Amino acid sequence: MKKLITVFFIAFLVVFLCSCGGKPENTSDAMYQIGINALGLADKYINGEITADEAYERIEEFNKQADTQAEKNNLEEYKNDESISHRISMLSSEILFSKSGTAAMSDVMEERDKLAETLGKKRLSKAQESTTSRIDNYTYEQEQEIVTFIKNKISVYNLDVYVSESENGLSINVSSKEKDNYAENYFADVLTPSIDAITQAKNELKFDLSRVDVTFLLYKSSFEDDPVGTISYTTEDLDKGMLIYSKKYIARSNVTVEEAIKILKQN
Repeated sequence: MKKLITVFFIAFLVVFLCSCGGKPENTSDAMYQIGINALGLADKYINGEITADEAYERIEEFNKQADTQAEKNNLEEYKNDESISHRISMLSSEILFSKSGTAAMSDVMEERDKLAETLGKKRLSKAQESTTSRIDNYTYEQEQEIVTFIKNKISVYNLDVYVSESENGLSINVSSKEKDNYAENYFADVLTPSIDAITQAKNELKFDLSRVDVTFLLYKSSFEDDPVGTISYTTEDLDKGMLIYSKKYIARSNVTVEEAIKILKQN
């Protein structure tokens, strides 16, 4: 009798868990977790909680994990694993396009939703309607006009510029990849022109600005894949900000552009 009750309870528990939208059939535990991690990352990027550089760096790590896991698993048994791996790869590509300014955030959202479906999760349009309406405040054409304006102002420095939407307006990132042995002075040279260009764009093109990131990823050499450090000036107020240099662990809050340049020149 006890055995019968136990079997009945286990069967009930399985049905209950399945009804709560858990892991889909034919999906390995490892691949499901990788997919959930990638989905959470996409949501953070869409919500403006992380930069495109960080989003792409981390989604590529999940992409590699998914590829490795797919090679380990028996895809006959775990047929959904291949779909999850493919969707993470497509999401990675769309984040890269968004980072380079050749795709809109809505394209990232669509790939995010396709991944969500393979994981048995809700589409963003159903789960976060307020986020969707917020992200549609600016068209792709408007965002590209802003990118072009800023790029033209700082074209001599050959920097990447991209725009994404967050809750309070547009988030703008100016970035570059540099060798770490001379990056501090170069960063100091481009910081003021970058902030000035963004200020002019805001005044002339009339948009709400939620965040600015001027970021250098630092490499030992052009042959290295992984950065050894970062110099970043981040601000929600164009008159104040935070300078972060992770290689030497320098961090200052409420630092003006002028003060940030002095810190860099001293190191």
